[in-house]
Amino acid sequence: MRPREQASDRTEQGRLLLRARDYEGAIAALTDAIDLYPRSMTAHSLRSQAYHWIGDDARGKADMASMSAIQASGPPTIGEDATARNEEGRRLLETGDPAAAEAVFTELILAEPDFVDAYRNRAYAHRQMGNESEAAADSAEAETLEQAAQALAAATDRSRSSQELRSPGAAVAGDGMPAAPTRPMLLWLPFAVFGLVFRAAEIPVTSVRRLLGSQPPQDD
Repeated sequence: MRPREQASDRTEQGRLLLRARDYEGAIAALTDAIDLYPRSMTAHSLRSQAYHWIGDDARGKADMASMSAIQASGPPTIGEDATARNEEGRRLLETGDPAAAEAVFTELILAEPDFVDAYRNRAYAHRQMGNESEAAADSAEAETLEQAAQALAAATDRSRSSQELRSPGAAVAGDGMPAAPTRPMLLWLPFAVFGLVFRAAEIPVTSVRRLLGSQPPQDD
């Protein structure tokens, strides 16, 4: 059995242990899965939940950080062979052979544990055969993968927004509007306005004096 296939098996064991509230056992199984396949978003997500339930938030956050690093490095590569196998399984479903389709999707999942469509399709195949518990498990796996990706995307957006708020005075706001004045600008703004008003009041008086040819009175 290849490492990724072993990782998939250990991830499923970890999921079952987590549902049974055996958090230590789940952590052990999921750690094995991550050692075998470090890019497994599912294993990191499930282990993060297990750490949360035993109160080890630091390690739970470390798993979330690992998921961020995995996402930043790009999605897992789904090769052309895997895509072709997925389409083959779909054709078998369309022709009314769910058992053969299930076998194809199982082989595909062992090779590509993060292939969400393969879980969805295998769930459909199980339902066609009346295997409701297996279908529910595959649907839960697909949902876990999607939720992990959504949570990670939301955390990434929050981190990016926080960095933008902390960065000193960009000239233009994110929506293309001028950025709000900074505090030093607001401090000297009243003085500038007062100076402009004073000059505006002074100019007409000077102009009138010039027209009348008068000089300001001299002090005795």
